[in-house]
Amino acid sequence: IYTVPSQIFCLTGYFGEDCTEHCPQGCAHGICSNGTCSDCVFPYHGEACDRCGINGDCVNGNCKMTGNTALNAGRCDCELPFEGEQCETLINNCSIVPCSPHGKCNLETFKCTCFDTRFTGNFCEV
Repeated sequence: IYTVPSQIFCLTGYFGEDCTEHCPQGCAHGICSNGTCSDCVFPYHGEACDRCGINGDCVNGNCKMTGNTALNAGRCDCELPFEGEQCETLINNCSIVPCSPHGKCNLETFKCTCFDTRFTGNFCEV
């Protein structure tokens, strides 16, 4: 908390006379004023400044600007190994880059497990 004559500035996510009240839904990409999230940082929008274009939240990625209005401005830029409109789908690397005949792909981690210690490498190819 810091003050300027007749004004109080709270840390992000808080409001109130002593900055102890939490902003609803965090208001991560906007300004919380008396419990209401406003002035969303472009391209975010919505009641909690957490929507990215028409896609909504980017679950495993970041909102990137692609247009000039709030509804068409954002798209999710997914972190690996995720894909989808909201980066909600784990990429199945087993189907993209299969293991060699000396290993089997783990469908939870999408990594190859070699059948024999004589074989190594990401795909049991060495």
